[in-house]
Amino acid sequence: MNKIIGSEESLQELKEESAEHGIIDGILICDYKVRWVHFGRWVASCEEAYFVTFYGEILF
Repeated sequence: MNKIIGSEESLQELKEESAEHGIIDGILICDYKVRWVHFGRWVASCEEAYFVTFYGEILF
């Protein structure tokens, strides 16, 4: 079994690239955006977007 050892430079580069995608210290930071539309609201996150009715039913 081979172990892969990265350099400090490549680790720093990976951290910077991850931060651009909302990942900080290995934790995904996801922000929701909500738009009110007719008969409910449109919810968008970093994972997906969906429609929620006033009754709480989630439609894709």
